[in-house]
Amino acid sequence: MLEETIRRGWQGRVCLGHMTKLAGLAPAALQALIPLMHQADVSILALPASDLYMMSRKDTHNVRRGVAPIHQLLKMGVTAGLAVNNIQNLFTPFGDGDILKLCTLLAQVLQLGTADSHARCLDMVTTVAAKAIGIPSHSITPGSVADLVILEAHSATEAIATATANRTVIKNGRVVAKSKLEQQLLWDQL
Repeated sequence: MLEETIRRGWQGRVCLGHMTKLAGLAPAALQALIPLMHQADVSILALPASDLYMMSRKDTHNVRRGVAPIHQLLKMGVTAGLAVNNIQNLFTPFGDGDILKLCTLLAQVLQLGTADSHARCLDMVTTVAAKAIGIPSHSITPGSVADLVILEAHSATEAIATATANRTVIKNGRVVAKSKLEQQLLWDQL
């Protein structure tokens, strides 16, 4: 695919999904692909919900994770993000398309346990994912399109750890959705 992208002159126009084979490569083999990935200027989007459900179904032990190591690719300068492609079908029978929940899943699967890696996870589902599908300047800066989600969280770690339902969605500068989870403790029922 990388060679075909270069041959056709499609650099910067190709986004590859899944890429589960990358999870099984030795570090040296993965590193060896990076120059060609840069030359092809492809983007990679991991699809962890589908990949975890479908991968390694016949493995009887030492079951592989099968999620592209997008955190490593990102460090190597590859546009590598996170997305969802199926919801409640044969390939991904669970979920609701909530990308923040997938961010939580990715952090667990790829063992991303630091505050910095949590911030990168959020980048991978926002600005990096936007770039991967051809939206190069998606960011919270003056003059940018005001498409964003405001979360009730004080840090990237809190956002990923709780995947809070309390959110405000803004599209083109207008609030288009709000959600709030209400919890009640019924002390008199205890």
